[in-house]
Amino acid sequence: MKSRTIKEWDNWYLNPQVPILEPIEADNKGVPSLVDLVDTEDLKEDLAALNTNKPMLFLYPNFNEPLGIFDFEDLGDDNLCVLCKNEEFVKKVFIWKGVEFVGDRNEEETFILDVVRNQWGEINMEELVLIKEMANNESEEFMDCFQ
Repeated sequence: MKSRTIKEWDNWYLNPQVPILEPIEADNKGVPSLVDLVDTEDLKEDLAALNTNKPMLFLYPNFNEPLGIFDFEDLGDDNLCVLCKNEEFVKKVFIWKGVEFVGDRNEEETFILDVVRNQWGEINMEELVLIKEMANNESEEFMDCFQ
């Protein structure tokens, strides 16, 4: 079966190969381009600010793959979780370990250090507030990050 193309339909959908922030030329009907509608520099700055202030959850052993969207189900009994929260003048690191997590202290410390470096780069550990959370007895501040 031979496929047909209808030229008028070519502009109905965005090409998935073209990044969304790439300028799209205005067509001959005067439709504004994406660049005319959105200031990409402001958008990049807003996204960067959002990403640095939003709490991020890291699940062992994935220190370089934070979860920006997470819920209580991510706190599995066999998980080690590190939640990084960047407040105005304080960087907080919440450490939560499930009751069935199997790993030695050295692995835990290495994971926590890797998460901190991934989140904030090289930083003096004295600039951080480390908070150890107890499974089934979590602090209100920690739990508020999951809403």
